[in-house]
Amino acid sequence: MVSADGALQETAETSTRENLELVLKKAVIEISEHVDPSVIDIDAIRGRALHDVEQMQNFFELPREDQLHLLAKMSAERAALAETNIMLNAVIDSLQERIGALEERVNTYIEDQVTGLSVRRYFILEAFPQVMDLLRRAPNTEPKWLSVILVDLDKFKHVNDTYGHDAGDEVLRSVSLAFRSKFKRKHADKLTRYGGDELAGAIVFTSNEEVARLCNELVDDVRSLEFNDYPAIKQTISIGVVTVKVTKDKCGDPLELLKGMTKIADEALYDCKDNGRDQIENMGVVDLQTILEKASTVENFQVEMNPVEGASV
Repeated sequence: MVSADGALQETAETSTRENLELVLKKAVIEISEHVDPSVIDIDAIRGRALHDVEQMQNFFELPREDQLHLLAKMSAERAALAETNIMLNAVIDSLQERIGALEERVNTYIEDQVTGLSVRRYFILEAFPQVMDLLRRAPNTEPKWLSVILVDLDKFKHVNDTYGHDAGDEVLRSVSLAFRSKFKRKHADKLTRYGGDELAGAIVFTSNEEVARLCNELVDDVRSLEFNDYPAIKQTISIGVVTVKVTKDKCGDPLELLKGMTKIADEALYDCKDNGRDQIENMGVVDLQTILEKASTVENFQVEMNPVEGASV
């Protein structure tokens, strides 16, 4: 027969054990909340913590010294986990900052910050060779037309000198958006800010007649642009166009082909200026040999953008 004092002691121990188990379960949840699941395996932590809970089932049968040791162990593990999580989060923050800085550098290498088009270096060294590779691999049933267009913002220096660089940037962005809207209909088309006041594009699988038609539409679109903050500005553009038909056997070195085509398109731009600007000059389809001969006359082919005086870069 159990005495009243014994029953009270057993009831107290049972209540204490239940309270302790409840505390331990809450501790497991709390530990989990302290840990970033993307950094540390939460299931593994729960497993270790629940193992300690199982050990606590016989907590009251352990000597007092072992009880204290087990509690100290669990407390130390909890503190170590929290400290590890803090350290890992600090490392992740540092890595994210470095990745962000690297992405910014990569974006600067690829994309012009004013227009959103590719920069000249990327266009010459990466984008144009990609276009040529695409043409080489295209099936023979696909018309392998390649056009290079140069777009010059007429009298752009006057805009910067008269209204300031902020106005110049707004004009550049608006013209570039119109350029992109008109030509980047295919992922293969590559557009770039080729100079301070000059844009360029490599347009594929489109006939010379169609490219010329789109260029005339672009001239009309830019002439109609309105600049909300600078209503007095009226911008026009001049465009030089040249097209070549390439084959797998006849496509030439990408850099030499680009040099020759941009030289011809640039000569077309001079004709536009002589004829009053605000128009296109279409050089038509030029044979590959003529383009490569023209490339041999180019002495200094700049990979970096050479901004005009007064242009925003």
